[in-house]
Amino acid sequence: MASDLPPPPQGMVVARAEGRYVDTQQLLLYGQSDGTSVGYDVLTPLKMADGSILIVNRGWVPGHDDRKQLPAVPVGSEMRKIRGLWRALPAPGLRLKVDNCRAGAWPRVLSYPTWADMRCLYGSTVRPGELLLAPTQADGYVRKWAHNDGLPPMRHYSYALQWFSFAALALFLFFRLNYRPLQ
Repeated sequence: MASDLPPPPQGMVVARAEGRYVDTQQLLLYGQSDGTSVGYDVLTPLKMADGSILIVNRGWVPGHDDRKQLPAVPVGSEMRKIRGLWRALPAPGLRLKVDNCRAGAWPRVLSYPTWADMRCLYGSTVRPGELLLAPTQADGYVRKWAHNDGLPPMRHYSYALQWFSFAALALFLFFRLNYRPLQ
């Protein structure tokens, strides 16, 4: 049941939930790709029986050439049982300062909202993660979920520091070996 969802793990776990989609307050996560074109991940809140909100990632939809024209992402509000992969909200390697909580029309286009952003948008009952809707479930879009336990963003900083150090060493050796004082 939805009330049994644990806090999001480091990876993903299979989970089930029951509730009603709130189609009037959907989010579009901009800058997502299906491999060939850019579009949006559709994040739809699911209101559960206990009143809490679960964010459901219903999949990827293509974007339009005109970014002001948003895709239509309708969903019914009848009671449903869903399942998918429960995980922490995705995070970029480098986060820019943006106000994802500003007032505006729905659906809102956001860039990697945090749990604090979700609490601001949906209230304190929102759960700290997202459910990736299973590909066999109805009401979804393109869903190619990859179970990625690969490199976390902090590892990328380590590699960047390592390669910067190599470049600095190469520059130092170049000047050290090629510098000859004028006589």
